[in-house]
Amino acid sequence: MTTRRGNYEGALLPDKARGGYRGAVTMADGSRRFVRGKNKADVVKKMRALQGHAAAGTTPSSGSLRVADVAAHWLDVVLPARKRAPATVTQYRRAGEIINEGIGRTRLIALTPERVEGFLHALADEDYSANSIRIVRTTLSQILGEAERRGHVARNSARLAHLPAHARPPAERDALSADEARRLLEAAEDERLAAYWTLALTTGARRGELLGLTWDRIDMKAGTMTIDRALRRGPSGGYEVGPTKTKGSVRTVRLGPSAINALREHQHRQKAERLAATRWEDHGLVFTTTVGTHVDPNVLRRSWAAMCKSAGIEGRVPHELRHTAGSQAVDAGLPLAEVADQLGHADVNMLARTYRHRTKAVVEGVAGVMEDFIAPARK
Repeated sequence: MTTRRGNYEGALLPDKARGGYRGAVTMADGSRRFVRGKNKADVVKKMRALQGHAAAGTTPSSGSLRVADVAAHWLDVVLPARKRAPATVTQYRRAGEIINEGIGRTRLIALTPERVEGFLHALADEDYSANSIRIVRTTLSQILGEAERRGHVARNSARLAHLPAHARPPAERDALSADEARRLLEAAEDERLAAYWTLALTTGARRGELLGLTWDRIDMKAGTMTIDRALRRGPSGGYEVGPTKTKGSVRTVRLGPSAINALREHQHRQKAERLAATRWEDHGLVFTTTVGTHVDPNVLRRSWAAMCKSAGIEGRVPHELRHTAGSQAVDAGLPLAEVADQLGHADVNMLARTYRHRTKAVVEGVAGVMEDFIAPARK
């Protein structure tokens, strides 16, 4: 009398056609998976792996499934369902392209932590920055995490892989000196959007936050500005005003006298432009084109280049205004938590890594610090 094999127990037989042994396991969905090996031990090991998947109700990766296959599914199906910001989606897709170029043809079952580390080291050798490599590994980890959840792989090799120590560190961010800041603001006085540059320097707000700012979010009497919207790229590639970068970016910040004066002058100019315009699209935006629509960031880049040339500080980038505000605030001794709130960071971790100045307990706002910083330039 023969004994019936239990669920997923499988069968092990000599492989007379090819030599060695072969095994078969019935999976949870009723399909049969076959494995081969040179000896019984090899086949038993493979069968046990299949039996583990069968008992868990998962589907093991086939030998033909490659990294590019699971990457495509994650990018085309999983990522859109997570409703990330367009800029974040673009970042993930760029990382996906790098992954496909490097290890896309690698079989999923052959992707080990060492293979991932080799890939990341190759990126470092190609002069990718440490931050770019970190984003690539994070993306790969999420792709493999989904593959692991679906039972295609037994472990997430990207999560186990170490980042290369020799990767190029991010470029040092320079803060403007007090003299450079004053010369820049003097050069900005000839610019149509002079108030934008004053706010960028004195509040440290992001470009998109200022370009998405509306007049109803500014309280001249109280001297405050509420940031809860931002100009950003939409799904179609164009610009649109929507929520800020993160929920933690929503904040109300203090405006110094320089910022308020600049805004009043800008408001008068905008009213004059509105009266002179043959058409005007009223979106309530603070910074607009001559017909009331949002300002294209490329316009700001051209304005910045002209201002820097006039001020004699060519080679700088607009983001250094935000860095200057943060640097001066920390240098003046403001607690990191207060500076993080001003700049719209969720926590102080990034500030602690970026600004390594010694801090002291000084109860002053960022607006006050920046007023002292640029005071000699203001009349």
